[in-house]
Amino acid sequence: MAQEQAGQKRKKVAHLTKVVVSVTALLLLLTGFMTTQNTYEIHDGGQVHRVVTYSSHVEEAYTRAGVSIQSMDRVTMERIGGIVQVLIDRARPVTISVDGMRQSTLAYNQTVEELLTQQKITVGQHDLVTPSLQTMAEAGMNITVTRRTVETKETHYIIPFEVHRVASTELPYGTEAVTQAGIEGTGMIALQTITYANGTVEHWELPEQVVVAPVPEIITIGTKMPEVELNPLSVTTNAIVAIEDKDEGGILTLADGTTVPFTQMIPARATAYYAGSCGKARSHPAYGITATGTTARVGAIAVDPKHIPYGTQMYIVTPDGTIVYGFATAEDCGGSIKGNRVDLYFDTAKECFSFGRRDVDIYVLG
Repeated sequence: MAQEQAGQKRKKVAHLTKVVVSVTALLLLLTGFMTTQNTYEIHDGGQVHRVVTYSSHVEEAYTRAGVSIQSMDRVTMERIGGIVQVLIDRARPVTISVDGMRQSTLAYNQTVEELLTQQKITVGQHDLVTPSLQTMAEAGMNITVTRRTVETKETHYIIPFEVHRVASTELPYGTEAVTQAGIEGTGMIALQTITYANGTVEHWELPEQVVVAPVPEIITIGTKMPEVELNPLSVTTNAIVAIEDKDEGGILTLADGTTVPFTQMIPARATAYYAGSCGKARSHPAYGITATGTTARVGAIAVDPKHIPYGTQMYIVTPDGTIVYGFATAEDCGGSIKGNRVDLYFDTAKECFSFGRRDVDIYVLG
């Protein structure tokens, strides 16, 4: 009987042991399913900390990341997928000086402008804010708003228009026409008076401004010479087709398109001569030799060297343009040549008699 009871007792102990083992295994299994990892991504200013923990308390993540949260700091959390994003906005103590008062406040991730707006501090158009409105508020910063009033006095004045003279071969020489009327412009000088809240006054003269730009007047100057039939006495057919006058001299345009600058025009009286008219026999050593030692020829003319120096380059034509002597050089002189008188060399006596004495325009080249 005793043995039977002992056997039953051993069976009960074995059964109880199996039950305990089964329950323990079940608890371990359930614990494994219920315990999960949490990933925290902590953004603290410019730093990002990534912490993985089995704890569901964010404080554990702070501890592991070495991050300390102060009472006035702002913290926002958002789960994105399997990551908890923690955004820390640090409190930044600043002072604001405005309207004679100094106040302390806290700024977060804000510009000076955003902080002033939050504090309901209005900044006028001319007020000065230091540091600037776009500066990010930092801990310990002192923001100063200086009140100012600005008055501007404007003085306007007339800007005269310029006159541009433009040469044109479409108009006859000696004529001109206004092709664009000039219009005066308007300029402005402004004087600013700046008054600060403390009574300080400053004056600033602003740079001059052009309010309305002037329109230049354009005067078209005719340069076209009249077409004429050339006299057979002309040495060249390369006549002047246009004359553009300048402040000093001008520019000749010849029939072949060549442009020749001149320094002045001398009206003169010209007499024709040839080598035989100089009173020297052909056998004379000086026959056909100019005063400068060159050979007398067409283009080598006699002048008064006190009036027109030797070597002067010229272009000669009669005032009506019918006789074109053309390019010439001052190389000779004569006893009767004084002042604005010249002798033009021709090859034959017949040409000399035909030309005789005439008025010419001498363009001194340069």
